[in-house]
Amino acid sequence: MRKTQIIGILLVVVLLVLGACAPKPAPVPPESTPVLPPTPAPASESYPMVEVSSYRVGSAERAFAEFLTAWKDEDWDRMAEFTQITWRSDENNAAETMRLMYGPVELDGAEIIEKEVLSDVMVDITAVIYYREIYKSNFYATLICETEPHHPDPEGKWGVNPTSTLRDWLK
Repeated sequence: MRKTQIIGILLVVVLLVLGACAPKPAPVPPESTPVLPPTPAPASESYPMVEVSSYRVGSAERAFAEFLTAWKDEDWDRMAEFTQITWRSDENNAAETMRLMYGPVELDGAEIIEKEVLSDVMVDITAVIYYREIYKSNFYATLICETEPHHPDPEGKWGVNPTSTLRDWLK
């Protein structure tokens, strides 16, 4: 079995275990952000893209914008820098995992459309992403603010939990 197949199988197992152990989110009222199934994107050579500098330094939105920009640039090392500290500490090669998880989706553009504050150290952010030059869909991520692995702290650094981004893609 190839290494990438083993990593893929391990990711699915981890997702299943995390899904079973994760606290159930509060119900979202129907007037909240609609779930967009992949639909044709506008016929255009240019797609909207988050502007990192438009978000406050140290904010969750800025960390997510950096993550999305690195994804578009296929800069897996930089993308890994904007992941959750705990998640990154458990990865042998976070940049390679980013490449395996997100590399197959060629991101053309992204817009942050909603932020839900869950606590002072956890937020959910929704973006619309444009990919493969023909699709757009909602992309969800949970960001955690930590000072070190397993130590959430409002004075820490925001990071995307990559596993959280897969929850709706696997439906």
